Amino acid sequence: IPLFISLGLFFFVFMLLVYPVNIISNGGFGSAMPATFNLLKGRWWFSIGYFMILFIIYYFFSMAISTMLNILFGLSAINMMDPEKVSGMGKSYAYIFGLTTLIQQVFYLVIFFFFWIHYYSIQEEKMGAGLEKKIDNIGEAGKRETGAEEYWDNVGMW
Repeated sequence: IPLFISLGLFFFVFMLLVYPVNIISNGGFGSAMPATFNLLKGRWWFSIGYFMILFIIYYFFSMAISTMLNILFGLSAINMMDPEKVSGMGKSYAYIFGLTTLIQQVFYLVIFFFFWIHYYSIQEEKMGAGLEKKIDNIGEAGKRETGAEEYWDNVGMW
C-alpha cells in the first residue's frame, strides 16, 4: 500500500504540471510529457512536499466549512423535533450544502493556482532569467515577443 501511495503522489504531481507545460508550450499532450519530466528532474521531492502542504491547507479549510455546517444543522435538528419544521429544514440544508460544496471547490482551485506558480518557479530555476524578462516585457509597446515555439527552441527544451 505505501508503494501505491508513493506512485499516486508522483503521478498526481506530474499531472498537475503537465497542463501548464502543455498550455505554455502550445504543443500536444504527448510533447508536454517529456518536458514535464525534464522540468521535474531533481525537483520531485520538493514538488511532492509542496503539493502535500497545499493539500493540507485545502483539507483544513474544507473540513472547517463542513464542520461548521454540520454543527449548525445538527443543533438545529435537535432543537426542532416538529416534523413540519424538519422538512423545511431539509430544503435549506440542501441549498447551504450546495453552496459550501461550491466554496470548497474554489479552495481546490488554490492548489492549481499555486502549482502554476510552482511551474514558473521551476522553469525560471532551470532556464535562467529569460522568463523574468518575458514577463517584464508584457504590455510594453515596441517589444514583441516571439511565439512559444521559438522560445522553447531557444532554451533547448526540445
